[in-house]
Order: sequence, then C-alpha cells, then structure tokens
Amino acid sequence: MQSVWAQQALIGDTWRNDVRIDIGAGRIADVVPEASPTGMRVPMLAPAPANSHSHAFQRAMAGLTEKRGKEPTDSFWTWRQLMFRFLAQLTPAQVP
Repeated sequence: MQSVWAQQALIGDTWRNDVRIDIGAGRIADVVPEASPTGMRVPMLAPAPANSHSHAFQRAMAGLTEKRGKEPTDSFWTWRQLMFRFLAQLTPAQVP
C-alpha cells in the first residue's frame, strides 16, 4: 500500500487539510482527512477532470479524407479544414 499526503485536498466540493490517500493495487483504497504526514507529500490534490472528448464523428466522416486530394498541396491542415467544415454541420444530437 502506498500513501500520498496532501496539505490540502479537494474532496467532493470541500477543501480539506492534511489528507492522506492510500493506494493499493492501482486504486484509491482510502481517503483520510486530518491525517498525520506519511508517504509522499504534496501541497495539493484535486480530482482529475474527466476526458470526455470523442472521435465518434470520424465514423460519419469516413471516406471523405482517407486519401490525399487532387491538389499536391494537401496536408494535415487541409484535412483539418475539411474536418471542421464537416463538424460544423453536425448537431450535438447527431454525435453520440
């Protein structure tokens, strides 16, 4: 079991002092506010934001950009322009 101790940690929507996070098998096993310093010490801990971006739109775009166009100047940037032009036509309801 590893421990990380923080002077301050955001737990839920409240900042707490002297927080120990116990980690076992790669997962958080326990969160103990007002704990004595032990393990790795850091000034602050906060939950990581969720990574909610998606590449699902690429299925709808399949075939549009799989090959280089007729222009010899096609590049990542021309692909990017086509992608944004395509995405501008989608609504949130159309993208899962």
